[in-house]
Amino acid sequence: MTRLTWAALAAAVPVALIALTDAVTHGLTGEFSVFADGGPAWAFYVAGVTHGLLYALLTAVLVVNGSRIDAGRGAVRWVRRVLIALLALLAVSFLLDTAIRFDDAPAWLLGLTTAGFVVGFPVSTVLGILLLRRPEMRLPAVLLTATGGGLALTLLLGAVGSDFAHPGYAEVLQFFGVALLGRAASPAREASPSSARYSFVTGE
Repeated sequence: MTRLTWAALAAAVPVALIALTDAVTHGLTGEFSVFADGGPAWAFYVAGVTHGLLYALLTAVLVVNGSRIDAGRGAVRWVRRVLIALLALLAVSFLLDTAIRFDDAPAWLLGLTTAGFVVGFPVSTVLGILLLRRPEMRLPAVLLTATGGGLALTLLLGAVGSDFAHPGYAEVLQFFGVALLGRAASPAREASPSSARYSFVTGE
């Protein structure tokens, strides 16, 4: 794996722990963890910086490995580009908020960021579905496809009034799914026998 992929995976671990900690804390107590809005200053900065860096690294993974992820398929390319835009939006939002505190941010900016966060889940799911038939992409494709299941679980729990309703389940799947695209798209894996057979059969 490249250093970028390692960095993305390493960054995904603490953010995933933050998300799951928040989900479990809210489920058990009805209150969000210290990393949610309104927590202590140190938790705000930790959450903001780690989220911002992770989204920036995930964006970089999709950009740097773009041609190998796309494999000449237009549908994959366009979905990947949409996801790049959404992840970049979140990276900028988190890092700027950490630097200058958007306490009085306009409603349209908060709405745009929230929309980007939510829309990123179905877009990740579509990307995963498009990549499922490629053997070398199978693991990240499964994780990305499962992002839709994580979102559905959150909506279902919310519909029944459970305090365990939380986007963290979908987030974790999205984080590691995108990060592992860097591993699946590495030149070394492209040269593997299974990848070569796939290219020969499909002509890609």
